[in-house]
Amino acid sequence: MTRTLLTVLFLALFSQTAGANTVYYCAGTQFTEIKASKLKNFKPQNFKFSVDQKSVTFGSDGFFAGSKFLIESWVSEVLWKAADAGFGTTAFQDGEFVAALSFVGEDGATGLLIGAKCDKF
Repeated sequence: MTRTLLTVLFLALFSQTAGANTVYYCAGTQFTEIKASKLKNFKPQNFKFSVDQKSVTFGSDGFFAGSKFLIESWVSEVLWKAADAGFGTTAFQDGEFVAALSFVGEDGATGLLIGAKCDKF
């Protein structure tokens, strides 16, 4: 009896973490660039991502197409923060996605702020 109970508990715990990938569809709300001290707004983009406790992987649509960010802080699938070394940081809380990105190019430093509202796919 004890062995059966322990086996059931182990399988229940293992199954919760094994398939913990959640997919979200996001409708862009903001896409703003700052360059040379000037703000420029672009048409917000829609995108998808899947998330688990280790990473956020973006689909083939939108600005983030094919990108993967590593989870820095995980509370749950609806509250986390992730980063891509040298590129930027993203955060997600209760369906609200934000990204702050910065990079240096031939024409100067650029910063981006991207916002979206997301639902489970």
